[in-house]
Amino acid sequence: MSEERVIRINKVLRELNISLDRAVDFLKEKGHEIESSPNAKISQEEYKVLCGQFSADKGNKVASLEVSEEKRKEKEALKRELEKEQESKRLQEEERQRIAALLSIFGVVIVFWAVFKQNASALTTFAETYTDREIPVSVQPIAKPFGMIQTVSTDSAEYPMYDQNFKLVYDEAGNKQMTKSPHPYFQNLPKDQWPTEAQDSKLQLYSTEIFQSINPFFIVLITPLILSFFAFLRMRGKEPSTPAKIAYGLLITGSSTLVMVGAVYSTNLSQDKASALWLIGCYAVVTVGELFLSPIGLSLVSKVAPERLTALMMGGWFLATSIGNKLSGVLSSMWDNYENKANFFYVNFFACMLAGLAIFAMLKWLRGIISKH
Repeated sequence: MSEERVIRINKVLRELNISLDRAVDFLKEKGHEIESSPNAKISQEEYKVLCGQFSADKGNKVASLEVSEEKRKEKEALKRELEKEQESKRLQEEERQRIAALLSIFGVVIVFWAVFKQNASALTTFAETYTDREIPVSVQPIAKPFGMIQTVSTDSAEYPMYDQNFKLVYDEAGNKQMTKSPHPYFQNLPKDQWPTEAQDSKLQLYSTEIFQSINPFFIVLITPLILSFFAFLRMRGKEPSTPAKIAYGLLITGSSTLVMVGAVYSTNLSQDKASALWLIGCYAVVTVGELFLSPIGLSLVSKVAPERLTALMMGGWFLATSIGNKLSGVLSSMWDNYENKANFFYVNFFACMLAGLAIFAMLKWLRGIISKH
């Protein structure tokens, strides 16, 4: 070799990351004779020969590594995308279950409100027509300033005509028939209970609307007892789940209608008045049912509804309430179709029983979904 060898081969080996034998063999192939020793030296020309070959190899390796790294990143990105898609599907399935649970509860809650809201329709009619509302003389001075008294008279005046079941009588043209008679309150009040001439032929009664205040009164009275009862059960680990409370609330509400069945069978309503205690008892029982169900409704919706649908599901609760109110009006419109008023209350009873049993049938499924939230 005409060119002086001045570069140590071991330095070149480290730079190109190749073995001594490989470097020596390659140089020999190219016509360069070199000692196979780490301390051997090579010339500038031999260095260029080695760099020309093995720097290219190194570049190919780097390029290969870059391609591999890019593929790895693509795989990781695809994996993350698949995981995200799976999580989205899982969340969608969970949301569907939560929505299905709430819709099931909304369905049975409609029945509750349909029966509960009878206090403004059928029960008020019962209080108006079939309930003994005479107010004691000692209470009259207290009740009068609050507008709690209704005065009725046996003096003849023009009133709508009722048959013996207190159903309005219409003529062939569909017009309401009128008649000269004492106030309709006296139609099923025994004669011996009518006011005397000394009483100016007038009778002082509790206003019918007063009976609607019984439910709020019992709410104030009974709520602490219900809370204490649940606290007692909670301390012993026996507190029922939220769906179970709703089911019990429906059964108790249904039981309140049986109180009115008792009122019907205990009295000949076409000839006598039922005691006001029947209505008071009915309101007491239905209030207990309400306290089992109603207060937990919105709380349940806010806990179980998917976050992005909470407001919508809240609206669903109120929609169920409004449908129940409408259904209550539909049921009340059938009041006059029942000559035996006990049958009307039986319909309400069986509706509540079926709704309560439906919740019990779904209890395990509902409890599994609601307990997660």
